Amino acid sequence: MRLERNAKCTYSYLISHISTMKGSPLLKIHKFIFLAEKAFDRRLQSDVGLSFSQCMILVHVAHNPRISQRHVACERDITPAAVSRHIEALVASGLISRFDKIANKREHVLEVTILGRGIVKTAEEVLEEEISCLLKELSVADVEKVETLFDLLLTRFNH
Repeated sequence: MRLERNAKCTYSYLISHISTMKGSPLLKIHKFIFLAEKAFDRRLQSDVGLSFSQCMILVHVAHNPRISQRHVACERDITPAAVSRHIEALVASGLISRFDKIANKREHVLEVTILGRGIVKTAEEVLEEEISCLLKELSVADVEKVETLFDLLLTRFNH
């Protein structure tokens, strides 16, 4: 299935497709997350020139200055090799600076550059707009239910 994004920013096709899926709720959640990430990725690629994964790492570093690559991998639940590849691209783009840790020269700490901060701001705005478009088909009460459910699921899975 290909998710088309039109000028009105409607995700009703996504929601209707998932609501008609047969199978467990977990499969529906997985499919929803997968399709939403693809949509976010396309939008971020067109607006800021970065993938969704790169943006998530950039935003994470921005909110956790002087964090190590190892900690990014642990906290984002991504392999160290994948984080390293994304960091290389972000350093090459001038969005992140990487420094050797004083206590351990083999470990790097990361900081977002001034250029990177501008991209973080834009990426956060893009993601907020996409989330709003995704949820606009739902009532305020339904959005609150979805948020409560996700909070509950995340709490249970994180223990």
